[in-house]
Amino acid sequence: MTRPSIHDELQQNGGYRRVGKDLDALKTALRESAGKGASRGKAGREPVTSVAKVESDRARKNSRVKGTRAELDVAEMFSRWCGEVVRRTPGSGGWSSAKFGVTADLVCPNKRFPFHVEVKHREGWALDDLVTGARREHDKSIVQWWRQCVDSCPRESLGKAGLHLAKAPLLVFRRNWQPWLVMMRDLTFSNEVNDAGPARFTLPWAECPDVAVMRLEVFLDLEPVPKGLKNHRRDR
Repeated sequence: MTRPSIHDELQQNGGYRRVGKDLDALKTALRESAGKGASRGKAGREPVTSVAKVESDRARKNSRVKGTRAELDVAEMFSRWCGEVVRRTPGSGGWSSAKFGVTADLVCPNKRFPFHVEVKHREGWALDDLVTGARREHDKSIVQWWRQCVDSCPRESLGKAGLHLAKAPLLVFRRNWQPWLVMMRDLTFSNEVNDAGPARFTLPWAECPDVAVMRLEVFLDLEPVPKGLKNHRRDR
């Protein structure tokens, strides 16, 4: 007697239907297990596993890590300068949305800390933007960063004179393997100009258009520590 083929046995025993159900169950289980965790899409959709998605997620993560390290680095420099505890703002200034009133990238518990500091560690910017203004709306333009820094700076009322910036806005920025630079209002830096002194620019496209740029370490070395901060010295 001829032995029935595997095909005939599966067909007679309903094996195809069973195998089909088992495969469907296996696919469902795999989708559910893959969807548990950070890779699960919005509204419970199946996770996107394309190479572009993975690379995009990795780039965002690397950018966040790079930004956090930059803020910690700059916070340490300001802590040494003033003698107070200066720290990275949780959420990089996100406290403002929680009505904490903190809008800068760095925060100091001593209210006499004079600066509103924004930190940018990015590639793609050019000092030419300060002269041409051609990319002043671009998110990698120093002009746009300065506008954001000034716009987010807290104000205080001077009565009939209107609102006044409560702190001095400082934009601290750099590229990879380059020293930190700082941009400030030109009137902020009152020391004598020397070889390491600031380069001055006028930005007619932004509030506080008269600005100066110099190395951050030089700025912190020459700028006197205000009264009320631990490192204040009368003889400085």
